[in-house]
Amino acid sequence: LKDYAKWQQDMLGSVKLDGQRQFWMEQFSDDLPKIQLPSSLKRPSTKTYNGHALSMYFSKELTSKLNAFSKEEGGSLFMTLLAGWNALLYKLTGEKDIIIGSPVAGREHPDLKDQIGFYINTLALRNYIDPEKSFASFYASLKKNTLSALQNQMYPFDQLVEDLELDRDVSRSPL
Repeated sequence: LKDYAKWQQDMLGSVKLDGQRQFWMEQFSDDLPKIQLPSSLKRPSTKTYNGHALSMYFSKELTSKLNAFSKEEGGSLFMTLLAGWNALLYKLTGEKDIIIGSPVAGREHPDLKDQIGFYINTLALRNYIDPEKSFASFYASLKKNTLSALQNQMYPFDQLVEDLELDRDVSRSPL
C-alpha cells in the first residue's frame, strides 16, 4: 500500500495524469447541478449517512432483457442500469444534468493485478438528458461518457474535488 501511495504521488505530476486532469476539469467546467429529490423531510444542515436501504431484485426474465439490450447497444449491464437510474432521477427531479458517483477498482497499474488491498477510486459520471430524444440516443451518449471516464479513472477523486475549488455545502457530497 505504501508503494501504491508513492506511485500515485509520482503519477500526479506526470503527463499521463495531466491529460486525465484536463479531461475531468472539462467535465465539470460548467455550473454543477444540485439535485433535490422529493422528500417529506428537510435536508439536514450537515450531511449524514442516516437513511434507509431499499433492496430490489429483478426477475430472471427482466435481467435477461436488460442484458440483451446492453449487448444490442454495445454496452454493459452497468451502463444500462446507470442509464435507467439517470432516467429515474430525471423523472423525479426534472433535472437534466445529473452526476452519479461510482466506484472503480483503481488497479490500472500492472503490479497491482495480484495484490490484495483497497485501491478504489470514485468516478463522477456526468450525463445530460434531453427529453426530446430517445432512450437509445441517451444510452449511446452515456456509453461514450462512461467509456471516457473509465479511460481517465486514474485521476484521484479527492484531487479532482480539490482542483475544482468548489464552494462546499456540508449538507451534500462535493459533486
